Amino acid sequence: MPRDILGIVTYTTEETAQLLGVTKRTLMTYLTSGKMVASKIGGRWAITDQQIKDFVNKRSVVDNKTGAEYL
Repeated sequence: MPRDILGIVTYTTEETAQLLGVTKRTLMTYLTSGKMVASKIGGRWAITDQQIKDFVNKRSVVDNKTGAEYL
């Protein structure tokens, strides 16, 4: 269940992985490699809905076969 921190909705890594349709391990790779931006609060990842949207939008402009970006 998403948490509200000062009016900002945040998701856990488990919730975010489920939303994106990837494993938690894959999500952790995205986070630690910088492919996806998020913050740690109290030692736990807190991922906002805007960060999820930004990640999805960024990924949607890349051709997965060639790696070419369409910006």
